[in-house]
Amino acid sequence: MESPKRKKSEIKSVVVLPSRSRPENLSRTLESVLEKTASSDILVAIDEDQQDLYTSRLEGVIYDIGPAPQHIGVNAKLNRLANQLKDEYDYLLWAADDTLIKTNKWDTLLIKAISDIRYGISHPEENTHDQRLLPSNGTCFDLRIVRTLGYLAPPTLKHLYIDNFWKRLGTDLGSIRFVPKVKIDHIHFTKDINLFDPLYAATNSRNRYEQDKQSFDIYLDHQLKHDLAKLRAHAFDDDKNS
Repeated sequence: MESPKRKKSEIKSVVVLPSRSRPENLSRTLESVLEKTASSDILVAIDEDQQDLYTSRLEGVIYDIGPAPQHIGVNAKLNRLANQLKDEYDYLLWAADDTLIKTNKWDTLLIKAISDIRYGISHPEENTHDQRLLPSNGTCFDLRIVRTLGYLAPPTLKHLYIDNFWKRLGTDLGSIRFVPKVKIDHIHFTKDINLFDPLYAATNSRNRYEQDKQSFDIYLDHQLKHDLAKLRAHAFDDDKNS
């Protein structure tokens, strides 16, 4: 995967669009991202076992072909890409293949909201639930989080509760910002049961909820305080050496 070269003085951002089993959905999402994105690079993430489903390639879009997932869920893919991109970019935004971006220059607005915040996390208003509570689709991250922790969300989480992690991390650091002027339409099965498909069944099963909830609780009890200390220590060292 090669990403376009930028001047060192520029703020560099990338929008990551992970997709699995939904090429038609991806086309719809990608169209909205291309229309509404101001300055970020756009990367589509496809699994190698589904390359035959995703044959369309658009000029100006980066396509990443990653390994077939060991567990169905978005977190491993986001973590892999965040680590792959963390030294090339300053900010990473992401959206799933069942979303539509509704706001012009959404990336610029989300980045601006955290441009003066170390380890910032900004998130839009999403129509499936109250985004003042949880950041999910459309969330923007300062990639210094990944450079310091080694992940965007704890690898023990497979798909669910990653938004709970982002909320807790940003709240404890005082670095999370809700940006209601940025709107995202999440075309989810909870809005229309006819949209329920095998991927939703796998990622939203009772077993997946129970396992990811248990993993999240273990993380809170044993790892969160260490991650917060690591981030604060790095911030202190950076300030001292600046």
